[in-house]
Amino acid sequence: MSPSIHKSAGTLPEQLKEESKEAARPMPTPTVSGPAGCPASSPRLTRETAILCCILAVTALVYLRCLGNGFVLDDSVIIVHNPDLRDWSFLWKGFTRSEYWFSDAGWIQAYYFRNYRPLLLIWYWLNYHLFGLNPAPWHASIVAMHLLAVWLVFKISRRLAGGSTPALLAASLFALTPVHVADVVWIACCGMVLGTALTLAAFYLIIMPRGDGSGRRWIAAIALYACALLCHESLTAFPALVACYAFLFDPGDSGAGAALESSGASLWMRARRAVIWQAPFAVELLIYFFVRRLVLGFFVSNPYYYINLLTDAQAVLTVPLVLATYIAMLLMPWLTLPNHRAPLVSSPLSPDFWVPLAAIALLGAALVVVARRDPRRRLHLFCAAWMGVTLAPMMMLHSLPHLVQDYCLYLPSVGWCILLGDLIAGIALPNTRARRLALGATCAMLMVYAVALWRVEWFWHDEVAAARGYVEGWPESVQWHWNLATHLYKQGDLADAEDETRTALRLEPDRTGSIFAPHSNQLHRYLGEFLARHGDIDGAELEFGKSLNGPPDENEVHPPRPPLAYNHDGIALYDRGVRDAKAGRTDDAIGEIAKGLELMKRLPVPDYGHLARRYIKLAELYDSQGNQEQVDAVLKEVDSMPEGELAVGLARARIRLNHSDRQGAERILRELCDRYSTNDDAWLDLANVEFDLKHYEQALICYRRAGQGWYGGAQLHLSMAQSLQAMGRDREALDQCRLADALGPHDLAIRFACAKLRSDIGSK
Repeated sequence: MSPSIHKSAGTLPEQLKEESKEAARPMPTPTVSGPAGCPASSPRLTRETAILCCILAVTALVYLRCLGNGFVLDDSVIIVHNPDLRDWSFLWKGFTRSEYWFSDAGWIQAYYFRNYRPLLLIWYWLNYHLFGLNPAPWHASIVAMHLLAVWLVFKISRRLAGGSTPALLAASLFALTPVHVADVVWIACCGMVLGTALTLAAFYLIIMPRGDGSGRRWIAAIALYACALLCHESLTAFPALVACYAFLFDPGDSGAGAALESSGASLWMRARRAVIWQAPFAVELLIYFFVRRLVLGFFVSNPYYYINLLTDAQAVLTVPLVLATYIAMLLMPWLTLPNHRAPLVSSPLSPDFWVPLAAIALLGAALVVVARRDPRRRLHLFCAAWMGVTLAPMMMLHSLPHLVQDYCLYLPSVGWCILLGDLIAGIALPNTRARRLALGATCAMLMVYAVALWRVEWFWHDEVAAARGYVEGWPESVQWHWNLATHLYKQGDLADAEDETRTALRLEPDRTGSIFAPHSNQLHRYLGEFLARHGDIDGAELEFGKSLNGPPDENEVHPPRPPLAYNHDGIALYDRGVRDAKAGRTDDAIGEIAKGLELMKRLPVPDYGHLARRYIKLAELYDSQGNQEQVDAVLKEVDSMPEGELAVGLARARIRLNHSDRQGAERILRELCDRYSTNDDAWLDLANVEFDLKHYEQALICYRRAGQGWYGGAQLHLSMAQSLQAMGRDREALDQCRLADALGPHDLAIRFACAKLRSDIGSK
């Protein structure tokens, strides 16, 4: 090849630079005369900016469908049924407590206690005070943050790849890849979008050309990363990402193609630069872990609760399968679902272990071979490092409720999109035919992305749709068939709820490793409730009998795990105090309950639900002694706790009942039921008050509300039977008695009350 030909062809970096200059040229604009006949000033829009605006507009258009979605799954706990969200104190409490401190559900408190996300809670608070409970603007605000992330991906890719074409391709791929649907469409998952946007902004500031203001940019980057950590804990990998950039690239290159460093800096100099650059962020990360320790009681792993049932060996052996599944999702994002099948691997001889491990090893070897001859290997190696580093936190399988979920790919997909965009741009450069072929293939791929994205947005439309998506992702999951059944029941679809519960029973015992999968005895009880509310009392009795007398599940004996860090002395002492109170030993009961509560307060995560409501009994005992000063002191302490307002209200209502002030108790309880509409304790207390006031129809409504979300107990069915009898609905009362007997065959008080009710009805 002659020198002239070689010069005209140019290298890939040179062509990208020339293309970048061409894209940056302003588009021709018509001349408009001003009043004096002079040309009027007008903004000059470059082709690059126009294309980027089109990408953002198309992205916003595709995500328009989510504006019709509601609050689903965890959104109900976080937003809809969160009375604390309306208070100003929610802002500062979010910095001193776990993510779900406001929930009255003990299981979700313990389950999410590992999360410390105060800025995410502030985001919820701002949205609530701006938009109330209208979900459309909530979704719009997250879409806006996603568009900001798309713009930042473009700016970062522009800086790294040194050309507008790979940057625009990376931005379009990131904007429309369907693996982001859960992050952008599910409100409870928006912490990943917020944190990633802040992280990308911090990264862009530190890779900008050095010059005037670089110190201020670093300070801003450190502040942005601090905010990102307070949105989502998965962003702890950022210091390693900065180290990879500083090791591979020349930060002193002021041109657009910093990725094209050709200087022969020594390995030692690169390593030294990497350590220095990541140091401030690593220190910041250490401070973050220290704050987590102060707030949560632990640094990373929650010693007080199991998130799944993986053994230590399974947690290691399942990593290759999980990693391979994530890589497959990046390669084929149109297969995205809310959940993905990832069976537990128990042996290194299992194909689920060695097949994905071999595939990953081959992929890594191919990357090394290609990189040796790749003129842009530093950029491509950095993209690979980006994916590996940001996926690393997702490989801590002991801390994940679901081993593979799409929303974990929001930050890792940035590296993939930059890599793919640069590869496509390289294919398109040689000639016009290659450019047309690459452009056509890319447009077709983006259309597939957009159609798939539009389709999967429906999974987050409502709770039934979301549960169906989880079932589609892992059909063998007992947990999600059961969840789908409960959501169908809440929508009034008892027949489909019954079918899903029977499917869950057929799949028992659960093999997914989920700690929340119900056992067969629980499923039989749920099925009995569905049948009872469907009018099949005989079938309900049969299912209740199976729930009490059925054999234990095979998986009830869990694999050996390290013991939880609980000390049960406090709850044992508290229960002894309750028994002494029933026996009339008030002084002993007060001492035991007070000491038991103090012991329970020392645990960061109580496995017995919220602590505040356990103080109600202590307040009642002090009131029985006429010690109003101690009653006020107890209620003041309770009021500062999570769910403290609810506990104080319940305590005041029960104290009024103890003084025969039923009207006063009814007024307090109605206010509590309005504010805490899903709390069973408030509805049950109100139902009992209404029954005492002979408001039997209201009592029945409240009893049904008390058992609406979950199955009822024998006492609840007995109370409904007594209300129905008082209303003259004897046949329904007898049916409820049958259910109470079936649920409490060994409870003499229940059996005696049911026998008396039957006798009273028979004597009419």
